[in-house]
Amino acid sequence: MSQQDQLVLTPEDSSLLNVSKALWDPSMEQQQYIIWIPGIGIAAIYGIIIIVGLVGNVTLMKTCLLVKTMRTVPNLFLSSLALGDLLLLVTCAPVDASRYLLDEWLFGRVGCKLIPFIQLTSVGVSVFTLTALSADRYNSG
Repeated sequence: MSQQDQLVLTPEDSSLLNVSKALWDPSMEQQQYIIWIPGIGIAAIYGIIIIVGLVGNVTLMKTCLLVKTMRTVPNLFLSSLALGDLLLLVTCAPVDASRYLLDEWLFGRVGCKLIPFIQLTSVGVSVFTLTALSADRYNSG
């Protein structure tokens, strides 16, 4: 976020939160609206990415597990990659989206330790899966 997109309120500025004043002063309403557009827009894009990613990765994993002809070694690697992507979607995206909306950490002390561990683990799963998939493709061709 740039400095111009942030709003810092001091006790003297508390009149900005006065709803009755905002109803009478159109410039004030427009100023607050502009301040929140970048964070809300970015969080909405993260939400779309999460929904599309969840649907796609769950569909891929379900297909590879339920259809017997899809149970091949490359598809096993793709399922593992989908699992790593699901971990990223569940941990990275919501945390990053919340950072655009609020300036404080929402996930407590446990989240402060656990979320980076899960994020790095899911990235490691993805990297090692892509390496194994590449080695399998190289050996089969």
